Amino acid sequence: MTAPRAARPHEGQQQQQQQLGPRAMAIFILAVGLTVLIGAFLIPEGGGYQAVGPRSFPMLVGASGTLIGAIGVVQTFLGPRRPAAQAKSAQPEDPAAAGETELDAPAPARWRPTVMLLAALIAYALLMPPVGYWQTTTVFYAGVARIQGSRKPLRDVLIGLVMGLVTYFVFDRLFGIDLPPGYLRLAI
Repeated sequence: MTAPRAARPHEGQQQQQQQLGPRAMAIFILAVGLTVLIGAFLIPEGGGYQAVGPRSFPMLVGASGTLIGAIGVVQTFLGPRRPAAQAKSAQPEDPAAAGETELDAPAPARWRPTVMLLAALIAYALLMPPVGYWQTTTVFYAGVARIQGSRKPLRDVLIGLVMGLVTYFVFDRLFGIDLPPGYLRLAI
């Protein structure tokens, strides 16, 4: 029987650094959810016999964001929980014999796709008013699919076109929410 190996001095710091991003994101989601929820209570109640008033949807979104953020905060600060029996069976006596390492290194961050997606999102927001919703959505969808590794541009453009047109018709024509028509106005 082998004695357990002593923890490396920087192992705790490394685990803390790995948890920093998820903790910050969970706190951010919690803060946004609380902000939306507080803002929803500041919306005046509609008069009359409305079953669903103007603050119903913001309250739903705020409560959902607050709940998801709170769950994320609890999970990131407490860490994963496993039953004691499962935890004992998951740790072999000799990690080297099981082919496992003591601390698996995280995969390196891929910044290029992240920066490209951020640039595509900014371009989408800036180009939508002058170019139009469905046109910009078509190009944006195809571009994002390409950034994520798709090698079928015709399929991506067709899917983006269908998604953009369906969303445009549902919101612009059925719900009456004006979306930017752009250069090519649709006659329908």
